Amino acid sequence: IILTGIIVFGLAVATAIESDSCSGHYTCLLIRPFQVLLGQSPSNVTFSPVLYVLTQLGVIFVLLIGAVLTSARIVLTAVRHDFRAALARTKKDHVIICGLGETGMRIARNMHAKGKAVVVVDRSEDAGNLSICDQLGIAVIKGDAIDPQTLRLAGVVNAEAVVACTGDDVSNVNVSLQLKELFEAHRRPHPIKVIAEVRSPWLYSRLEGHNRGA
Repeated sequence: IILTGIIVFGLAVATAIESDSCSGHYTCLLIRPFQVLLGQSPSNVTFSPVLYVLTQLGVIFVLLIGAVLTSARIVLTAVRHDFRAALARTKKDHVIICGLGETGMRIARNMHAKGKAVVVVDRSEDAGNLSICDQLGIAVIKGDAIDPQTLRLAGVVNAEAVVACTGDDVSNVNVSLQLKELFEAHRRPHPIKVIAEVRSPWLYSRLEGHNRGA
């Protein structure tokens, strides 16, 4: 497409020069090709019909190619994302990260850098973080991590660990409780590691006390 664009611009320059309307005027030679590309023809200037038509056809061709390539890229990205999400359920010994905020994104990067398989569960559509996950090849499941079906789609039955870092302490605790109920119904040969981000000192002390008494 770059080569085609160069050729089209060359035709525009040739059309402007052939019109002989910019003789000795360098500013005109800079402006006239863009007028040709935009289809603007000053009333006192006559362009070569053949060169002018070829230039306009070239412009249309470049725009069409650009539109097709952009659409193909969008479709390919969506298909790749859906394919990775579909395969997430079949993963084993991977880490599920619930929440794609600053903390979740940092953990996902670190786990991926260490060669660990990662699946992210998030209900938002942060285009920036989704794009980063797509580049890293990390599957993203769109949904609520409290929902058992969403967790199953993330392959929680065969996961090694789940990190709840949604940005909300209550949601993180609820994810942990949901995992406990889920695994009471599905016995695993090996226990799953559950890490919940809790920023509230009061809530942390209550949970710690509950665990000691359990």
